[in-house]
Amino acid sequence: PPTKENYQKGEDLDLTGGLVTKIMASGEIGETVDLEEEMITTEFDSTKVGPQELTVSLEGFTDTFTVTVEDYITRIEIKETPKNKYNYGEELGTPGGKINVVYQSGTEKEVIITPEMITDLDGTEFDTTDFSFSPGETIATKQEKVTYEGFETTYEITITNDLKEI
Repeated sequence: PPTKENYQKGEDLDLTGGLVTKIMASGEIGETVDLEEEMITTEFDSTKVGPQELTVSLEGFTDTFTVTVEDYITRIEIKETPKNKYNYGEELGTPGGKINVVYQSGTEKEVIITPEMITDLDGTEFDTTDFSFSPGETIATKQEKVTYEGFETTYEITITNDLKEI
């Protein structure tokens, strides 16, 4: 089989690294030739997600190999906003919320947001104490980042600076 076995939806077949070895009637290993497009006798459909068995024909003999076409993510978006109201110093806890994962094919998948997916906008750990309130200010906002399989989206949280003591 070729070196490349997994394809994104819409990607062309790549036969690089594919070799066909002739095995003689005596069992001896014969000539090895590069796999070429005209040897593939079944159609590769890069719009069909899932495994596809392709048939190779050479001098009246056939063999098969399998490639897989995968749909791929184009973006993520907030479907249900995670917890977005915190007190100063409060831990992230279980944020709740959901993202919508949108694939190239147009299909979508709902994913529950976990604490591991949330960071401050700069990529550091979620922290409600990493900024100063202006004198008299009791509410501040900041952006948080949700990351899923390399894709990112953001949402805003509100942090309340309640009276601690007098």
